[in-house]
Amino acid sequence: MLAFKNRANPGALNRGSEVENSDTLAPTELLCRRNRAFRSGLPDKSVTLCRAMSKKIPNLWIIDDDPMSSFYIKRLAELGELANIITIYNTAQGAIDYLLHHKKSAEHLPDIILLDIYMPEVDGWEFLNQLKKIEGQLIKDAAIYIISSSNHPRDLDRAASLPIIRNYFQKPVTLEVLKKVAQEVLDE
Repeated sequence: MLAFKNRANPGALNRGSEVENSDTLAPTELLCRRNRAFRSGLPDKSVTLCRAMSKKIPNLWIIDDDPMSSFYIKRLAELGELANIITIYNTAQGAIDYLLHHKKSAEHLPDIILLDIYMPEVDGWEFLNQLKKIEGQLIKDAAIYIISSSNHPRDLDRAASLPIIRNYFQKPVTLEVLKKVAQEVLDE
């Protein structure tokens, strides 16, 4: 069992018999170990997944017109420490414009795009059409995942028919789904 310093009383230790020096652990590793100490009933795979996520996605984009949904996904990604940079676009056209402007700058281009399909003006499907037209100009490819409230078979079939789409997730997404997405990209 792990023990760590009690913040209210630095000289005291919380329950446990083994003391870890928190100064030598990465923040994610320390968080994982503390979670394991508190939630000892969870299987070890949750701790393993948490350790694996100590490496972050450089650039994650969320393209969604719903501010509540965007904020929720961004907050989950922050809590899971999944990405160094998280950018929200409330319009697909804004994302396309940015891609065109920074097409030769790898650090400005996304590694993962979480894309809603139903948005006003330029929807997710049109975004994918426009992306396909400029794809050859971009110095870096992004892994694209659909995040939508729709579970209509027509949308699922259309997404499955497009090789550019890695997967389709129905809202609301969970932290575990976002960790899975990030880990898939990091494993490449």
